[in-house]
Amino acid sequence: MDKKVLYIVLAVAAVLNLSGWLLLYFGIPEANFPFIIKYTIGSPSDFWGTRFDLFLVPLLGLIILFVNGIVGYSIYSKHQGLSVIMAGVAAYTGFLGLLYAFATVYVNTY
Repeated sequence: MDKKVLYIVLAVAAVLNLSGWLLLYFGIPEANFPFIIKYTIGSPSDFWGTRFDLFLVPLLGLIILFVNGIVGYSIYSKHQGLSVIMAGVAAYTGFLGLLYAFATVYVNTY
């Protein structure tokens, strides 16, 4: 397996994470304060917060991306498959963060 696969999967994870950041930043106007951070269908919103609180989930995704990228890159020579799986987990986390961003924008602009 070539190292390019690891780089491609990590690049996809980075693009997904960056998309979540940008969607939250540009999708929710600052005038909507206080922001709904967590929402449960069928009941009133559960958690309100500041604009900074909107970015906690993408920040967690970025931390996971960096940790998995560093560990995956460092173990690539011995465990190629495991390093690609770790990069895939980072990409999956980026996808979930993007879904969170879409849901948060929808709830805060509805």
